[in-house]
Amino acid sequence: LVRSAKAKGKGKGNGNALEQFWASRSVALYLELQGYDEQILEQWEHFLELESSPFAGLPKMRALVYGRLGDLFSEEIPNDNPFSFFSSRRRRKTIELRNTELARHCYEKSLEAEPGSRDTQLALICFYEKINDNASVNRHLDQVIKQFPGEKDVLFKAGVRCMNRKARVKAMNYLDQALALDPTDRTVREMFCLACIQAAHNYAFKGNVDKSRALLPRVIAVSDANSDHFN
Repeated sequence: LVRSAKAKGKGKGNGNALEQFWASRSVALYLELQGYDEQILEQWEHFLELESSPFAGLPKMRALVYGRLGDLFSEEIPNDNPFSFFSSRRRRKTIELRNTELARHCYEKSLEAEPGSRDTQLALICFYEKINDNASVNRHLDQVIKQFPGEKDVLFKAGVRCMNRKARVKAMNYLDQALALDPTDRTVREMFCLACIQAAHNYAFKGNVDKSRALLPRVIAVSDANSDHFN
């Protein structure tokens, strides 16, 4: 990186190219600590447009920077009310984010720079879940499943989404596929167990005892050895 930046700077007759590059980055990181969202975005865009940067014009770098900003602006704002637990008001369905519009803008710019990025698409799906935009969640999740049919993280996300929608059979199928790709992943294993238990409970509630009992051995087969948390 240093050699590349120095070579580029010398080619343009600019001995301070590397210093400009690091200074611009430092200013952007400093502004993040101050909370000036518009200025943060402007400074990072300035960083991307620096001619002295060894990454100038690279789609991958633009995708990474905008993706990081999307994560930053989509951070949840904590509830500062100390008595919120005892509040009689219904819990809000939509989570309050740091800057919803800028988060959306940055994720879209990231995908514009690198349309095939799995991580950015999953982050965008999480963003839509936070703002309770179910139509966008389902649309983007369908696209990601088609693009990455054999990716554990994608299958896990699809399984969890199906569980939230109470599509239990589809949830078990997705989670079963994810578990087959990585049987050592405890999070996937526990979510698969939970999906099976929920489905078994639903079958039992409807009087379909045979289907309910058939699911429980699948839980035992993948649960942790000597565990008692499924009794």
